[in-house]
Amino acid sequence: MNEATVPCRPIVGLTFRYEPREADCVSVRALLEATGVFTAEEVGVGVSLVRERLERGLESGYYFLFADSPEGLVGLGCYGPIGCAPGRFDIYWVAVTPEFHGLGIGRELLRTCEANIRRLGGVRAYVETSSRDEYAPARALYEHNGYAVDALQRDFYADGDNKVTLVKVLI
Repeated sequence: MNEATVPCRPIVGLTFRYEPREADCVSVRALLEATGVFTAEEVGVGVSLVRERLERGLESGYYFLFADSPEGLVGLGCYGPIGCAPGRFDIYWVAVTPEFHGLGIGRELLRTCEANIRRLGGVRAYVETSSRDEYAPARALYEHNGYAVDALQRDFYADGDNKVTLVKVLI
């Protein structure tokens, strides 16, 4: 599968790119930690996806979108095809540093990930997130952008912490 990309809409002071750099292993860790939402294990997973893409290229199945300010990485999108489910993609990460919340960066990352998924033949995008209060802004972002709750798995991550799966039809 070749990478298909569409340009991001401009946001003043930001540049967008698709290719990870070695330095992103550090900057993605810092970004995810800065959100104050993700556990250390979740942060490690985010960094491991960057590492896998650097090592295996597109064969990794992970596609990225990075939003950089002059100060460094401020936003991240990551998505990829779901094995054995043609036309279905997971959106693994949409994260923005807190200092840059409210500027439309998360919405633009999500919109561009979806456009790229379409170009790769995707017809549905899935997002899995936690039901914890800290994740309410993420769930609101997805719901305000056309995602609907498709499944709820009770006590999935821990007692009282449900997995919420949202889906959007992209065609």
